[in-house]
Amino acid sequence: MAVRRWFPRLALALVILLPHPSAAVHPPAAQADRTCDESTGQIVQDSVDSSVYQGIVPIAVYLPPCYDVDLPRLPVMYLLHGGGGNQDEWAGLDLASAADALIASGTPPFMAVMPGGEYLVAVSYEDFIMRDLLPYIACRYRARTDTSGRTIGGVSLGGYWALRTALDHPNLFVVVGGHSPVVDRGSTDDPIGQASRTSPRDQLTVRLDAGTEDSLYSDTALMARILQQHGVSATFTSSPGGHDDAYWRAHTAEYVRGYVSSFGQSAQSGIQQLAWSAWAGGQGPWQPDQCPMQPWPVSALGSAR
Repeated sequence: MAVRRWFPRLALALVILLPHPSAAVHPPAAQADRTCDESTGQIVQDSVDSSVYQGIVPIAVYLPPCYDVDLPRLPVMYLLHGGGGNQDEWAGLDLASAADALIASGTPPFMAVMPGGEYLVAVSYEDFIMRDLLPYIACRYRARTDTSGRTIGGVSLGGYWALRTALDHPNLFVVVGGHSPVVDRGSTDDPIGQASRTSPRDQLTVRLDAGTEDSLYSDTALMARILQQHGVSATFTSSPGGHDDAYWRAHTAEYVRGYVSSFGQSAQSGIQQLAWSAWAGGQGPWQPDQCPMQPWPVSALGSAR
């Protein structure tokens, strides 16, 4: 696919992303066919030109069946890979099959965003999520921008960054999940340190789990107890297993069901649309119509598989 470069606006309100001229080779369709008999979704490969990484970061996006057929903006779960993993890790954990099965059973359609990017000491993955990934997804895809339509989670080191991001920005996510998460790396900024400083968050629920043979079991259970002692809605579950793909794959469908069950109705949620200016220093709330283009059809988004 053609690389689409996006650059932050200099204004403080929001990072509005502008498409590279090469994107013109894939113009959006004027009108998607409104008939659809698809029974399975697809994972498309895309990329973000990251100001944080100062380069291209690949992402994979699960899109539900009939994504192009007049669907409204969809709730989104952000799923982060483990250390040494990449944007394809969750696909290998059978994410698409779990999502398709839920939608086939009557669950309203949803999206899943699985970013790549190596976890580097000199790079804040939290900054990448906030400055690059969330604005890109909101502009490029039919993604909801209200808190009740957004969850985040990750496995292992991805759980670390999911927890750090959500605990730093509890007004932006309705649920955060840590699946065998790293919670203590010896820094006061670690999730377990954040847990001891946090206060009740009415709209953020923390869900933690780990295998009983996982070396991170004790730390994960301790973090759940600390959050509960501070009045945060937090759960910890465990089952036999270690710190590996076999454990996570066995629970992927459970993870997805948990995230989907937390999604609220956009219009009735009572939670305001995401105001990017809350941390960017801008003057007002961001709205999807401020994007430079409408969401693209699947055929223009990248390679599907």
